[in-house]
Amino acid sequence: QCDNGNQTGCLNCVQQAGYHCTTELGAISNCPPQCGDSVRTADEQCDNGNQTGCLNCVQQAGYSCTNTLGSLSSCVSVSICGDSIKADS
Repeated sequence: QCDNGNQTGCLNCVQQAGYHCTTELGAISNCPPQCGDSVRTADEQCDNGNQTGCLNCVQQAGYSCTNTLGSLSSCVSVSICGDSIKADS
């Protein structure tokens, strides 16, 4: 599937969850994280499929997200009075 010398995204020539490897014959695979696929990688703050609380794999102000590697991030609104962010009531 891929070969980048067992670096991030490709282990034992198998693409890892949360990464998208591209390979041309005779070249090293490029395996960047796939933001928005609902699988958090070490290169992402969060990943919930670009739903509320996590946009472009960055946790949004006013939200707290669970950030377990290899899993879907779950983001909830946190209400902090005085932070200049109107939260849902």
